[in-house]
Amino acid sequence: MPQRPPVRWTATTQTGLADCFQLTLGGMFGRGPAWQSRFESGLSNLWSPGDSLYLYGAESLDLDATRSDWQSGVGYRRPVLNRSRYSLTSSFGFQHWEFANVLRGTRDWLTYENLTWRSRHRPFALTVTADSWSLLRSPLPRGTLLHTQVWMEHPFWSRDTAQIAVRHGPAHTYSWGFYGTQGHRVVRYQTALSLAVGATRLEFGFRQQLGLQPRIPDNRFWHFLVSRSFTLK
Repeated sequence: MPQRPPVRWTATTQTGLADCFQLTLGGMFGRGPAWQSRFESGLSNLWSPGDSLYLYGAESLDLDATRSDWQSGVGYRRPVLNRSRYSLTSSFGFQHWEFANVLRGTRDWLTYENLTWRSRHRPFALTVTADSWSLLRSPLPRGTLLHTQVWMEHPFWSRDTAQIAVRHGPAHTYSWGFYGTQGHRVVRYQTALSLAVGATRLEFGFRQQLGLQPRIPDNRFWHFLVSRSFTLK
C-alpha cells in the first residue's frame, strides 16, 4: 500500500501595484494606482492526498486613499480527478467582503465554490476555472455571480529552477441578481508575462474589458505582482 503523504503547512504571499480596484462585475473604483496584497495559508494532505484547508485575506488600497477594499475567507480544496495529462479540483468556503469604495460601501457575507480543470497537453498548458459567489447577507441586493476564465500558458525559456512564460485567455462574468445586476456583464481578454525563479514569481499583466450592458465601460487594466510560496515540511 502506498504511504499517505505527510500533513504540511503551505503559504503564499502576493503584493504589487495594479491599475485600480475592479470588481468581477466590471466596475472600476478609485483613481489608482492601487497597492494590492494577498495572503493564503493552510494545511495540505489533511484528510486526503492533495487536499487543503486554508485561510486567506486580500486588500486593495489606492496610493492616495485612506480607506481600503478588503476580503477574507476560509475554504477547503481537494482533487476530484488526477490523471497524467489532466486534473480536476473543487473548492468551497465562506468569505467576508468589505468594499469601502464600492457605491456607498458594502459589508457582505458569501459562500464560494470553484472548479478548476488543468490539462498538460503540449504545446501549452490549459487551465479552465469557474468561480461562483452567492450573497448570504449584504446591504445590496443578494444573488449569485459566476466568473469563468480560460488560461493558456506557453513557456518559452527554462533553465533549472527558472522559467519565463506567457499566459493568455478569455474571461466572462454572468450575474443572477448579484448587487442588483442581471445577465451577461463583461467579456475580457487577459494576458500576463511571468518570470518564476524557484518559489518566487514576478508577473506583469494586461487585460482588455468589453462591457456587455449599458453603463458598463470598455476599459483596460494592468498589474505588476510579486508572489512567493512557502512549504514547511
